[in-house]
Amino acid sequence: MNNILNHLLNQLHSPDNKNDLLFLSKQHNCDWEKRAEQTINYIVPRLKNISEGMVMEIPKKLNASGILNRKLDEGANKFNHLPEVIAFIESIREHATAFTEITEDYESQQISASVQKYISNKLSDDLYSNSKSSHPDFVLKNLDYSHLPYQKKKNPVVGPCLKKTTNSPSNIPDGLELKSTKGSKIKVDAHSLHVGLHLGITWNFTNISEIEINGVWLAYITYQDYKKSSENVITTSPKYSFGHDPFISLI
Repeated sequence: MNNILNHLLNQLHSPDNKNDLLFLSKQHNCDWEKRAEQTINYIVPRLKNISEGMVMEIPKKLNASGILNRKLDEGANKFNHLPEVIAFIESIREHATAFTEITEDYESQQISASVQKYISNKLSDDLYSNSKSSHPDFVLKNLDYSHLPYQKKKNPVVGPCLKKTTNSPSNIPDGLELKSTKGSKIKVDAHSLHVGLHLGITWNFTNISEIEINGVWLAYITYQDYKKSSENVITTSPKYSFGHDPFISLI
């Protein structure tokens, strides 16, 4: 556990990030570096405690239809001499197969949604899910953001702020962001720079087309971790990305 905390705190307290957070702190009259350190020390041990269960329980739920189909196969083999039972089994299989086909089309967005729900349920006393389209995905309940300015359509706030419609914080560096990537390494593309603690989930399909979570990762992502897309690529807005290098395994 100590190696994980040290890894994250070293990222947080890197000279460049200290300067970046100091600039934000002067704008909002609060110590963002200290707040982010409190978040790391408070939430990471709790994430560690639920990480093994997350790896086991989420795929079990997502793969329920495939598991049911295998049980139906066992039943069909056992009762193949009873036509009425076989007919009943096949009627159930029709619905189970439909759900299995949906699972085979899953993307990282669905995995993230399942992980977010799992964390929200397991750590409901510690954090809450932020409003949609806000960074980060999770906010600690013991932190106050009433000092932040409200976001405005005219003269929009760049950096930490509150959304007027939901009164929820946005672009804060002391929450928890969730990212998931298909494969074995984290790779994230974004339209803006989100600094803060990031929980990364890597996942893939098994050889029987079932979902497995193969990695749970943590990093404190800084502005320096982002790479801007090539200037000669035509896009509607700038794009940024970061890879697997900053992350450390939680399991």
